[in-house]
Amino acid sequence: MKKLFTTIVTTTIILHTFAQQREGLNYGFRVGALFASNKTAQYYNGSGLGSDIMRMITTPNTDYYNQISEYFNDDFSLYSYAAMRYKPALQLGATLQYFFSPKFACITNLNIAKLRSEGVMQFALASPPQTPQPGNQNVRNASMTSTENRFGWELGVHYTKAIENSPISPYIDGGALLSVLSATSATLEVGNSSYTLYRQSQGNTETNHNYFGYGAFVSVGAQYYFAEKATLMLGFDVRAVNFSSLPPKSAVLQNSITVSVLF
Repeated sequence: MKKLFTTIVTTTIILHTFAQQREGLNYGFRVGALFASNKTAQYYNGSGLGSDIMRMITTPNTDYYNQISEYFNDDFSLYSYAAMRYKPALQLGATLQYFFSPKFACITNLNIAKLRSEGVMQFALASPPQTPQPGNQNVRNASMTSTENRFGWELGVHYTKAIENSPISPYIDGGALLSVLSATSATLEVGNSSYTLYRQSQGNTETNHNYFGYGAFVSVGAQYYFAEKATLMLGFDVRAVNFSSLPPKSAVLQNSITVSVLF
């Protein structure tokens, strides 16, 4: 037991020494979970992306309208757009960090993620419900889904607060970011039928919907020096991103939990 205790103490001191000596360029990879703002997801609710197809769906005597009307066995109109919500997404990335001292570094991060949002659109049928009530309408639900790609680049600074004789240290990062949102698909499902409101084109890029955003980020977490020049980092990231062409046309917050390995 005494030998084990001595080994643990010795290893801790050695790793702490490595941490104190860290300077120069370090690189690593990042993996985490991205929680995007649902405010941006409203772009896919049927009133934004694919709104031209939605007009065809809700306009009487069009092919789309007739197909859905046959399924409902009734005439219909749009009752409400979908309230879209993002699903948590896998985020992958890489990082470069140049340490001017064991405490301070200039950092740059690259992140990519594929997001999916879901919601329910409602249609009101022309015929009254089976049990009429004042203000009650005969409403049917339809599923809306969308997918998009997110690319992010961050440039900032890193500060580590060393804890005496400990390989674990808290840290904080902060800086500016640029982001690209690339819409890839939007689909409405009514019964067993699917209606493509939008699908990214590989040939005609002029019809694709790509949007640029900018903002700032802050990350807080802890890092563990588990070998010479090797660090495990666990952080909570908050990003304020403004995609000025997308709802709500102002900065929104998105969060992520990230694990990084730095060499």
